[in-house]
Amino acid sequence: MKKLFGVLNVVDIILICVIILAVVMGIYKFTASEREDKKYDNAVLTFVCESAPESVISAVAAGQPTADHMSGAPLGEVVEAAPGSAMVYSPDSQGAMTLSGKPGYKSVSIKTAAHGTRQTNGFLIGDSLYLAGQNLLLRVGDSLLPVYVAEIMYE
Repeated sequence: MKKLFGVLNVVDIILICVIILAVVMGIYKFTASEREDKKYDNAVLTFVCESAPESVISAVAAGQPTADHMSGAPLGEVVEAAPGSAMVYSPDSQGAMTLSGKPGYKSVSIKTAAHGTRQTNGFLIGDSLYLAGQNLLLRVGDSLLPVYVAEIMYE
């Protein structure tokens, strides 16, 4: 075969070009998701804590940051916190379960303004998917509350 530049032949040049092209295409493919303009949706998430000590409920206020305790995903800032009577189910004299209060305890409904991606099923924040009815531990400021997702309203 003919040598170009005294060292490489035509086949060597073609192989080097193919290898360089494969490396460039691989880098492009694996960094494509980073180049895309991420589109985030806004949503108001409503969390309900049915029963917690009054001191914990009274510490919840608008403007506080919230996060999922397990995943650490930021769930936005508190927009509204509406405390109420504790929602505890207990048997009545006939054995039927009835909703009643509990001394020293309250409930709270917490609305947060969150940013994430709307999915077919739920709302994706970071790597965590949130669904209506889902139970989680919610960090609100310095408090930790057992809550469920009552509603997801998209803006």
